[in-house]
Amino acid sequence: EGKGVHSAIISGFKKSTADALLVYPADDLINTIIIDSMYKSFKHGNDVVVASRFIRGGTMTGCPLLKNILVRCGSYSLYFLSCIPVMDASNGFRLFSKKLIDYVQIESNKGFTYSIELLVKCRRLGWKIGEVPAKWEERSAGTSRFKVMQWAPSYIKWYLYGLNTISIYFI
Repeated sequence: EGKGVHSAIISGFKKSTADALLVYPADDLINTIIIDSMYKSFKHGNDVVVASRFIRGGTMTGCPLLKNILVRCGSYSLYFLSCIPVMDASNGFRLFSKKLIDYVQIESNKGFTYSIELLVKCRRLGWKIGEVPAKWEERSAGTSRFKVMQWAPSYIKWYLYGLNTISIYFI
């Protein structure tokens, strides 16, 4: 339904009948080995399982300096300034429970912003979130279709919404 990566993923969410839904980047050739770990984490009660570059066992190699700084600052600040319990909030490689997908209304409509939105909403619901180590390598061929300037306002919206999560625990 519609055009672009966001529409494709949301259409897949709607049509799936599986209990767990995996969003796997098409250009990722090294992380197929962690899919079983992600599913095991889901079976242990997690409604979102994040593949993380920034926990023990995870790596990010070959990344340009500016991109590295932006990705790490965004993820770390969300972790340390909110109650979102993951170190890698920006990685789009995720497993979601169908229960979460069916329960919340996805409001975002651009790129991979649904990923941060679902993470924030899962936390606000008090549902469980897990994280498994992942490896990431900068692509050596082709060009990324990630449109940071086009999607930035939506990412920032959900990032700020995530930071606001902390206020719920003080009320």
